Amino acid sequence: MKQIFKLISTLLLCALCLVACTEDAQLVLPENPNSGNTDSGDGNEDDSGEEPDNGENPDNGEEPNPNEPPMYNDYPNTAWAVGELDWVFDMNELPEIRITISEDEWNNLLKAYDRDSNTNEYVHCDVEYKSKGETHNFADAGLRLRGNTSRRRPEGNGGEMHRKDNTDWHHCHFMVNLRKYQKDDAHELKNVRKLHLKWHKDDSAYCRELYCYDLFRRFGIWTAAYSSYCRLWIHVEGDSEPAYYGVYEMLEAIDDKYVKRRKELFGDHDHNLWKCRWGATLNYNDIYNSVIHYDDDSDKDYTYELKSNIENFEETVIYNNRMISEGLEGQCINCHSYQNYKTDNMMFHMRLQHPGTMIVCEGELVFVDLKTDEMISAAAYNAWHPTLPVIAFSTDHTMQSFHTRDISKVEVMESASDIVIYDVKKNRVQTVLCDSAELELFPSWSPDGKWLYYCSAHYEYKGEYEDTKELLENYKSLQYNLYRLSFDAESMTFGEPELVYDAVSKNRSAVQPRVSQDGRYVVFAEGPWGLFHIWHTSAEVQVLDLQTHQLLDTRALNSPLPESYPSFSSNDRWVLLESRRDDGNYTRTYFAYFDCNGRLHKPFLVPQKNPDYFRHLLRSWSRPEFMKEPVRITPQQFRDKALTEPISVSNK
Repeated sequence: MKQIFKLISTLLLCALCLVACTEDAQLVLPENPNSGNTDSGDGNEDDSGEEPDNGENPDNGEEPNPNEPPMYNDYPNTAWAVGELDWVFDMNELPEIRITISEDEWNNLLKAYDRDSNTNEYVHCDVEYKSKGETHNFADAGLRLRGNTSRRRPEGNGGEMHRKDNTDWHHCHFMVNLRKYQKDDAHELKNVRKLHLKWHKDDSAYCRELYCYDLFRRFGIWTAAYSSYCRLWIHVEGDSEPAYYGVYEMLEAIDDKYVKRRKELFGDHDHNLWKCRWGATLNYNDIYNSVIHYDDDSDKDYTYELKSNIENFEETVIYNNRMISEGLEGQCINCHSYQNYKTDNMMFHMRLQHPGTMIVCEGELVFVDLKTDEMISAAAYNAWHPTLPVIAFSTDHTMQSFHTRDISKVEVMESASDIVIYDVKKNRVQTVLCDSAELELFPSWSPDGKWLYYCSAHYEYKGEYEDTKELLENYKSLQYNLYRLSFDAESMTFGEPELVYDAVSKNRSAVQPRVSQDGRYVVFAEGPWGLFHIWHTSAEVQVLDLQTHQLLDTRALNSPLPESYPSFSSNDRWVLLESRRDDGNYTRTYFAYFDCNGRLHKPFLVPQKNPDYFRHLLRSWSRPEFMKEPVRITPQQFRDKALTEPISVSNK
């Protein structure tokens, strides 16, 4: 610590000896930046003959402690940065960066600033990087301005274009994106794609920010960005000489690469990294005035900007429900499911025309009629076993009722419901639950495959289950509890039902359970009654801790309007849900962060390339599913299979 405080005092002394500069100071170019002139500038040279203090001898007369490691050994383990950040951001080097840009492109940069002083618009340039005896050249890179309150015009006044050899240069911050226009490995500097170049605004000592980042890293704060010095030249083609911008700070860009470099420290890199601009309040309620967007390298100004996991916003059609239909008629595509978030084992149902179930098992496509004489109906709500070629389904007799005055608008009811499992390899259906007084549905496996979670409502008909009038008169009495069954994979047998969560005792109904990958939490939708909570205004998402048997605080997650269909991401750090919170009419997908301490954070709308996307989309999103990879079966292959006769299944 003595060494640190000594360094601090030295830096403060240096700061006092330098002349302060302001934001409006003009860029002064030295006559010869390579002259080697070491004059202090005050006309007084140091002729004391004393050896300079190199930090090895303390100035307090004390001998150094041999058991105390020197300061430069205080760094934490940064093996993850070796060969990349340690080479590029080396404080023992002073790299030279020369940017060459055409006059037209430089003027385009000036025009972009005049249109919008917060512009993020890139222009084309070439970059030369020299360090440690190596020269790296990058043709057709990207250059843009940076800064929140410190963003400046790099030359002249507003409306003025470049003046050859009579230039009014201004210091400003730049971002150099080596891969902006050329997406190849040749446009990377030791696996570094972006360089944030900062002038030392309000820092006459040229050390404030770099010193802090260095101090952070020495004390183990690995989230601190890497930084070092560089010398910067900008040459506008046609000028006789390049403009020497002086010594700049070179800073690691905070983007997707930043997260991936530290994936072991973060625990993973499949997350979202957001940046909030100056003026952000975190008080976000109105999607129609949305300023949440992804980093699209455009000239748009977004308050909350997604910096990672944004390779593109391309939509890929898995299957189009009108591929085998004519006119206005189409198929109903629903209840899609994936084994362990992968697509080699997946399925979805097709209804109406050419009905059946599309199943991909180990990459092979089959079309199945999942209905036997013993089943109530064709299979519906489904869940893949995590390791076996086995899918759990509910088989249901479903009806709808439409309200004329109630804000809920629609009721969906099950007059009968059982649970079955289907062995894809054996093409065999096995009944799991079939109690006429119980309505069992929404099966969901635990990640270890040892438990099958489901929901069940107790209802005993006075007449026949086909008596829809009786059910319609008593639909509010259909309230579901959360149960589970133990499962033995070797014998393919199940244990007795276990009550997991008693919602009925609270005059509520719990449906749509999903278990976290660590097996600790189960997330589900809870409403006043019934199963189709997406239309129940008081419905909300709940999370039950299976260790403590207590509900977590989900107030940050929910809204006064319906929330439904929750699920966990593959790393348990995100919860996905469907919500009508925006207008009460249309269902949209939201993500909420679920931290390692079991706290849920405020959800945000799934980002779209156009922030007005949902404003103009007069459709609801069905339940989306997390996937780790794209579906490899093409829409045409699904179509061709859908035109064949589905395979009948057996219950023997």
